[in-house]
Amino acid sequence: MGFWSSVCSAVSSVCSVAGSFARGLGTSLSIISSAIDIVCQVAKTIGQALGIVAQKQDIPDIGDRAIQAEAAGIVPEKFEKYDEYLAAIQNFKLDPERSKEISMKDKQWAGISVVARGIEEKFDLQTGTAGRMMILAAGDSGFFTGERMLGWLKSGNLSMDRVADYFDRKLDGADSMDMEEQLILHEKASGSPDSDSVIETRILEAGDNYSNYLKNFS
Repeated sequence: MGFWSSVCSAVSSVCSVAGSFARGLGTSLSIISSAIDIVCQVAKTIGQALGIVAQKQDIPDIGDRAIQAEAAGIVPEKFEKYDEYLAAIQNFKLDPERSKEISMKDKQWAGISVVARGIEEKFDLQTGTAGRMMILAAGDSGFFTGERMLGWLKSGNLSMDRVADYFDRKLDGADSMDMEEQLILHEKASGSPDSDSVIETRILEAGDNYSNYLKNFS
């Protein structure tokens, strides 16, 4: 079962809120679900920086709006641009009683989905890339922070899919070493005072932590 199919099975109310979110990822819903609060924080950090999430808004709130707006026929597919859809749900008048009926996890999933779709639209990423980012965040929240991944997105010279491939250990020796070097250079360019060897050690530790986390779901 694909990733989004798993989401649909678990939280049916968010299925069509953001159909592009992680579509095609052959992984389990439980990978993110078990760390959903951490993933929400990462989504909030990136979402606020990109203007998707308002400064005083949280992920469950935008998810609540997406779910209630969907019931009124407001879905991404009806808009030519993502920003138009986002404005529509942000301006949607919530029903307080309906808000009480929607579970926190459904609101979280819908909110993460809205942000993920926005990330892919704003950076012209392949469908599913934002989902891979969220899985990284679940694997090692100390390294895969919203701030760091936002920096990767904005760098212009780091492919998020290649970064995910590196931590998924899908790259061969030469490509893996090249990506590792790119990550080190990015850390230095971002102002890290640490030496290359210290940064390299942290990157390798993050990879190990991420791999060990995934083993819980294999």
